[in-house]
Amino acid sequence: MPFTEWKPVPIVPVIQNTFYPPNQPHPERCFDFGESIKRAIESWDSDAKVCVLASGGLSHFVVNEKLDHGVLKALEEKNFEHLKTLPAEFLNAGNSEIRN
Repeated sequence: MPFTEWKPVPIVPVIQNTFYPPNQPHPERCFDFGESIKRAIESWDSDAKVCVLASGGLSHFVVNEKLDHGVLKALEEKNFEHLKTLPAEFLNAGNSEIRN
């Protein structure tokens, strides 16, 4: 389909501050926010297709392999309690992207 025939797609951008103090959310609040988005989509009375595109990262600047491996394992095993209880003091600078 040529670009000129495309229809605009409605989008709802959602941005979460994980980087700049003083209002960085706790990991549990970040997780709960994601769950709220999921519930909102599931409760929508529509046959529309919905895509959620998320961005995040693991540790960088100062690599913390133990933290990274723990997060990856928790995601793989759906160990949500681990993700919600990550120590906030490890989630600063670039590592804060894990909150996403």
